Amino acid sequence: MICVRNVKNGVRVVGLSGLHLETIAKPMTAGDSVWVMRISPAALVSILGEDPKKMIDTSFFGADANPALLGGLAEELASAGDLEEAAHVFASRVRDIAARRDSADGVVAAAVRIIEENRGEIRVGELSRQLGLSTRQFQRRFKQCAGLSPKQYIRARRIRATAIDIIRDDASTWAERAASLGFADQSHLSHEVVSLTNRSPKSFAENVNKIKHGHIIE
Repeated sequence: MICVRNVKNGVRVVGLSGLHLETIAKPMTAGDSVWVMRISPAALVSILGEDPKKMIDTSFFGADANPALLGGLAEELASAGDLEEAAHVFASRVRDIAARRDSADGVVAAAVRIIEENRGEIRVGELSRQLGLSTRQFQRRFKQCAGLSPKQYIRARRIRATAIDIIRDDASTWAERAASLGFADQSHLSHEVVSLTNRSPKSFAENVNKIKHGHIIE
């Protein structure tokens, strides 16, 4: 989700932008602020009711794109003085939507909690065993609810943990990072970074460090 605001000129635009496989450029004017909230494929499915596949290379602007999420949001964000205040507005809107939906699968929610507690260091077979389901049943329910397979979610979770580790301690070696995050070895971590980000570990770290990070939720 994207919000563009210009206090001086009174411009306030909100919209949804899906994954773009190529770099996109948008014109900006003096005084523009761009606030972006990343919505995971799981949230698109379970909270917003959108199919992630239909959002690839697609952007929608204006409240009509998704009234539940965007309706009145531009006005609420108009009073936000900085990114931290905008983040609070974004979070409140998503929580309100989630509270109104009762379609969440309790088994999938439990699986996500277990994955988080184990920092992604758990196999899908062990997850399904703990939840009392066959591996196939668990995989089907997880993907139906989250939009990702359990394995895809776990891999994404571990790469996110890698990015956070880079932010917290950029001095660590990749071998140290692999050991602390539960990867088999440095080669395994490097392979995952390249596979999921299409960047070398060095390039991935450089891009992570270019970002001005606010409060990070681990």
